[in-house]
Amino acid sequence: MTGSITIQILALLAFCGLAAAAMVSDLRSFRIPNRISFAVAALFPVYALYGFGDLRSGLLAAGIVFAIGLFLFARGWMGGGDVKLLAAASLWAGTDLVLPMILIVSITGGVMSIAEWVRTGGLTRLLSRYIPTIGLGASLTSAREQAVVPYGVAIFAGALYVAVTRAPVLTSFLETI
Repeated sequence: MTGSITIQILALLAFCGLAAAAMVSDLRSFRIPNRISFAVAALFPVYALYGFGDLRSGLLAAGIVFAIGLFLFARGWMGGGDVKLLAAASLWAGTDLVLPMILIVSITGGVMSIAEWVRTGGLTRLLSRYIPTIGLGASLTSAREQAVVPYGVAIFAGALYVAVTRAPVLTSFLETI
């Protein structure tokens, strides 16, 4: 295995590890530390300088995702840590993988949101409007007050897709072990 392939594998593993750390942090505290998003972003130029990623494509994708994310954050529809991590992951995706990555993040986040909505009594509230025999328990509050989704999990799914797509050499290396 050549040195540059080793750097590619290590960079992709570090990218996945950082995305996993962000996911764990988001699951535990509903926060993604800035240092993790910064590390994901700072690692990409090293990866790109060895010829494995397109720096311009990554910057364009990250800029667009960050701009849209700022709009969503301003509306209160997305957390600031999620926006920063998603933009940093978009560096790695570039313009060729950013849309599939966003699709994976959206589907994963949507499934998680539905599960959280059901868990916090959203389905019960909806059904109680149409079926009078279903009563609301005193412990249920509005879904807006309770439902919080750690989107770091969904972003990790998208980042994992990008890393696996970018790493055919990693796949072949793991098959030899």
